Amino acid sequence: MLNLNEQQHEIETLRLRLHELVLAKSGNLADQEVTDLSAMLDTLIVRYEKTKAENLKPQLSLR
Repeated sequence: MLNLNEQQHEIETLRLRLHELVLAKSGNLADQEVTDLSAMLDTLIVRYEKTKAENLKPQLSLR
C-alpha cells in the first residue's frame, strides 16, 4: 500500500492529466475519457482520505 506522500503524488499526477485532457477535449466534461479519468481520481482521493483517517485513529486513542 502506498504511504500518504505517495498517494498525494499519484493524485496530483492524475489531476494534472485530467486538466490536460479537459483542455484537449475543449472543456467537454461529458466526454467519456474525461469522466473515466475523473472517476479514477475520485477513487484515489477516497482511498487517500481513508488512509489518512486510519493513520489518525491510533493518535486519537492515545488522548
